[in-house]
This record gives sequence, C-alpha cells and structure tokens, in this order.
Amino acid sequence: MIVLKIIGTLLAVIILLIAIILMLKFKLIVSYDKQKGLKVLYRILFFTFGKNPNPNSIIVRKLKRILEIDKIESAEVIKQDVEESGLSEAIRRIVTIVTLLAGRIFWLLKYCKILKLRIFAVCADEDAADAAIDYGLVCAAVYPFTAFLTSNIKTAKNAESIAVYCDFEGEKQLEFDLTVSVRIIHLLRALYRNAMEKSEAELQKEAAK
Repeated sequence: MIVLKIIGTLLAVIILLIAIILMLKFKLIVSYDKQKGLKVLYRILFFTFGKNPNPNSIIVRKLKRILEIDKIESAEVIKQDVEESGLSEAIRRIVTIVTLLAGRIFWLLKYCKILKLRIFAVCADEDAADAAIDYGLVCAAVYPFTAFLTSNIKTAKNAESIAVYCDFEGEKQLEFDLTVSVRIIHLLRALYRNAMEKSEAELQKEAAK
C-alpha cells in the first residue's frame, strides 16, 4: 500500500507539473528600429530565445516551424526600404508579413492576446508633395492593419499606441513593436496540427505519383 501511495503521489506531482507547464504563457516579440533592425524573439517565463542568444536552438527551430516565423525574418530589406525609399514600402512589407502569418494561424488567434502594439512613423522628404503622399499611403496601411489585429485578437488595455506623422524637414523614422502571448498548450496543438497537415500533404504527393 505504501508503495502504491508513493507511486500515486509521484504521478499526481508529474501531472500537476505538466499542467502548470502547459498553462504557461509563450510570448512572441517582433520589433524593428533603425539601430537594431528587425528582431524576432520568443519568451517563456524569464527565458528568451531567438536571434539572441541562440538562433540555432531546437526550441527556436520548432517555433519557427509552428508559426512560420521565417517569413518574418526574411524581411531584412525593411531597413533598406526605409533608407532608400518612403516608409510606405517598409510598412507594406510589415503589414503583409504579419497579415500572412495571422492568416496561416487564424484558428489560433482567438487564444492569443496582444500585450503591445506600437507603431511610430515619421514620413519625411525634401519634396513636400512626396512626403504628403507617403504619409497618406502609410496611414492607409497602418490603421486598417491595426484594426484587423485588434478586432481578431484580444488586446490588453493600453496596449495599442499608433502615431504617424508627416515632417517636411526632419528625417524618416520607423519603429514597430508587437508582443503577443499564447499559452503553451495551444502551441502544442498548433504543432500537432502542423504535423498532421504536413503528413497529409506528403501522402497526397505520394498518391499523385
């Protein structure tokens, strides 16, 4: 009896630990500024994964596979867009990337929560007309984009901060911060779903041969 009680207690502790881990929150952090460029980080409790410190960790590779983050990290040309052309092209890239990602995991969005959504943009050009046109294009992209995110994903109070300005004498500026949290249990569901879809696609490919 004592042995059975010990085994039962150990099983209960293990189940409790698994339950606690599954309920932990995972955070996806996407940010861009001129100095640091584009960064995609992942955080669980006090542990941060991503480009810093270990871009080749197994955890990072799995998360990329689940969320297809490689589509975001392929957008390093954003900095070039900001420096060589107007902000509208850089904003368009960010909007397209995040929208595609959201569409890919649309079923998962209802389990997510936006903790931070900040866009700070200054459209500037020596030609006042070009600056004004760029400003209009940026506004036309930013505001529908943020409305799409906040209408499909629960958003924390005061999480949203959007500021778009037009400056005929200053310098172009673009800063973007997006932090989204989701419980680990839903990420595991996403991994399972991803694996099933991949297996089905491979089976269909084999059947087509």
